[in-house]
Amino acid sequence: DFSVVRTVVRSVPGIMAAPAEKRRDILNATLRELLAANPRFLSVWLVMEPNALDGLDSRNIGTAGSNEVGRFTPTWYRQAGGIKQAKADVECTESTIKGADYYLTPKQSRREVLLNPYLYSYSGEKSDEIWEVSVIVPILRDGEFIGAAGVDIAAQELWRLIADIKPYE
Repeated sequence: DFSVVRTVVRSVPGIMAAPAEKRRDILNATLRELLAANPRFLSVWLVMEPNALDGLDSRNIGTAGSNEVGRFTPTWYRQAGGIKQAKADVECTESTIKGADYYLTPKQSRREVLLNPYLYSYSGEKSDEIWEVSVIVPILRDGEFIGAAGVDIAAQELWRLIADIKPYE
């Protein structure tokens, strides 16, 4: 749902007006609530450029939603009937980001992206893998790329939405 992701992206300038040390908490709460309010989403996430959110990456190494160098990379996902936050230092490491279509494509194109379906497991178990698609919107400040926001949806759900479209009726 591009409209929902656009809403997150549009909220970033307002969040940037908050004190730097509060921005990560505000965005984490926003992402969690967004997932709670949208039951068809499997996950919601954000990957910021280094120090682009608050200039405090070095102070946030190992904190919730930050990876091994402190870059803000929160992901909230559904599992076992609840909502959990992924460990950013495992799921969204610097080496993972550098080769990831979910980040490089919107960064290079500066456009919204719908990734092709891919297999993914939120538990890390192969037996839990599902086909999903990612809906991604770049976050720009004065035309400069500062991050990407996305939601992941089960491919089956997307196919259901498409099947309901009747353009000639």
